[in-house]
Amino acid sequence: MANTAIARYSSPVGNSRPAPIVVRMPSLPKKQEKKGKGRGRGRVAHNAQTEMMGAAVGGALLGYLDKQGTAIPTLPVVGRAGTLAVLCYVFKDKSPWIRSAGNAFAAIAAYELTREGSIAGEDNHIAGVAARL
Repeated sequence: MANTAIARYSSPVGNSRPAPIVVRMPSLPKKQEKKGKGRGRGRVAHNAQTEMMGAAVGGALLGYLDKQGTAIPTLPVVGRAGTLAVLCYVFKDKSPWIRSAGNAFAAIAAYELTREGSIAGEDNHIAGVAARL
């Protein structure tokens, strides 16, 4: 008889530990991120009627101030109507009427600048560097 080699593969049966049993719950699906809401929500409604009333109030207020001759501190370049427009721009979030009145003041300032070449209430004799420009 011929000697035949028998290949034996051995595994350490006594030293191996059984694999631990792991029980996992299925994970929750990821929440989708909410998209940001557009600007202007939650504010007071601003419609055409509010815009027109604010513009009328702005024009009437400027007419009244001119009629009474009320002295208002003005900014050197923009004049009386422009100063009131800047003031309304600063406080525009307080009321939609203030924003609309500011638009009216800006329109009046642009009208005066186009018609006369200067804005009413503007000092024509500015000293310093601004006079040289």
